[in-house]
Amino acid sequence: MTILLQRVTHYLCRQTQQAVGLGVKGPAADAQLVGIWAAAAWQAAGSPARVRLVELGPGRGTLMADLLRGTSGLRAFAAAVEVHLVEVPA
Repeated sequence: MTILLQRVTHYLCRQTQQAVGLGVKGPAADAQLVGIWAAAAWQAAGSPARVRLVELGPGRGTLMADLLRGTSGLRAFAAAVEVHLVEVPA
């Protein structure tokens, strides 16, 4: 089941990347797609004035940066986003 889900997800991500014209491949593109999904979920929730994006264990924050890059054209979503990076010291 896990292998099937990975293959379906890979296929859908590739198709979506081509449809929305993302010129990036690999993990950066995946993060951008998560950003697009987050914006769609935000819109489905009625576009609340504030929405928190929280990344646990962000390291250098690359995932969040890529995610935000994917939503950079959605100004209303970008204005509503509050980013929280939570790093727990070892």
